[in-house]
Amino acid sequence: MHIKTDSTIAEVLGFEQKKKIVRPLFNCSVSAGFPSPADDYIDRKLDLNDLLIKNPPASFFVRAAGDSMINAGINHGDILIVDRSLEAVSGQIVIAVLHGELTVKRLFKNGTSCKLIAENPNYPPLEITEEDQCEIWGVVTSVIHVEDLWGIGHQNKEKLNRRGIYNALHLKNADDAWVRKHLTVTGLRTVWELRGIPCIPLEETPPPKKGIVTSKSFGHSVVSHKELREAVATYMTRATEKLRAQRSIATSLQVFICTNRFKPEVPQYSNSLMITLPEPTSSTPVLIKYALRCLKEIYRPGFEYKKAGVMLTEIVPETHRQQNLFVQEPADIKLMKALDCINRKWGRNSVQYACSGFKKPWTFKRVQLSQAYTTRWDQLPVVKASFPAAPAAPAITQP
Repeated sequence: MHIKTDSTIAEVLGFEQKKKIVRPLFNCSVSAGFPSPADDYIDRKLDLNDLLIKNPPASFFVRAAGDSMINAGINHGDILIVDRSLEAVSGQIVIAVLHGELTVKRLFKNGTSCKLIAENPNYPPLEITEEDQCEIWGVVTSVIHVEDLWGIGHQNKEKLNRRGIYNALHLKNADDAWVRKHLTVTGLRTVWELRGIPCIPLEETPPPKKGIVTSKSFGHSVVSHKELREAVATYMTRATEKLRAQRSIATSLQVFICTNRFKPEVPQYSNSLMITLPEPTSSTPVLIKYALRCLKEIYRPGFEYKKAGVMLTEIVPETHRQQNLFVQEPADIKLMKALDCINRKWGRNSVQYACSGFKKPWTFKRVQLSQAYTTRWDQLPVVKASFPAAPAAPAITQP
């Protein structure tokens, strides 16, 4: 009797690590909410072999054929990474040898019952009995789809599959002329990268920013002009620190404010103003002065403001300063260097301008902020040197 077991394994490939596949790893997480422009520096290198192949001697690549596991994300032609050293447990996707044929299914164990379950309702579960010749060959640890490659995507996946390209190996061996015609130059670069030909150099040091934005939502609605001044001055202080860190100066600045658009029941207002400075600068007091002038122009009383921000644009290197015959050369360059040096050594805002405020009740909420165990003396973890004494046993009274 023939059992319909699709998906099957079309090919088994060994793992050969000729060289490390190293790519930069950034030292910040990717925000799933509002974007954070602060952390953009490469911290260390990540080897993709170490990420995908946990045990090279026991790891193999297999190519899936069929559609019985499509609901598990395994499509026809996908490459599966299989680790034969792992012990299969119920719920894992495994490669099984059933009646001499390799198949990929999800293993299900319940007491003495054992099943191989497909992730497609068109294929019934396979009940494994003692009479069946079944062996668990390995555990699937990762799946490599052709659309997972950078620059491919879902739409190109359908186009590639119609030509018989189902995985990275097929794409690597594809004809260059066809790839360029149907996937453009970007797709051809991806193919060359798969062949080991570098097309896009890695940037160890990020290039200077062409625009710097500092903006955050307030912890509560802000009504007064005084609190908005403090927020704008604080954001401009931070923006100028970033500007000087990359040795640049700004020619234009923009200030914007807005109410909470998620509360349609309250009056809504938003506005912004951009100005060109008389002379490019990175001076904190100068930029704060012009930012507060912009705020005065766009502020309207009677609204509950939820967010404010500043943006520096038309940024050029500080060595390309265009002088102005009617404006004196800035005399606070040394002051800014001293200010940055103090704040780097003793912590941000150790020295700041008074217009930025001190208590800052408007600042954003940090309800889920992790403790700074390694950088704050007042947040060091506490280790108990002794355990509390055990409670005394209750006295037994005679009846």
